[in-house]
Amino acid sequence: MKTGRIIGWILLGLALVLIGHEALNALEGEGYSLIALGELWFRLDQAMGTASLNVSQAVI
Repeated sequence: MKTGRIIGWILLGLALVLIGHEALNALEGEGYSLIALGELWFRLDQAMGTASLNVSQAVI
């Protein structure tokens, strides 16, 4: 029961961060455009310099 609540709070926090990211992109650009999860993952992967996206694609 407690584990489910912890996972729920983590997912809620992640959702709020992503909503903030979408809102900032909408305010900086001309309008709102939905960002796919894969595109967001690619942007984060490029910014941090990790190869997690390439590794996960190779596994799949």
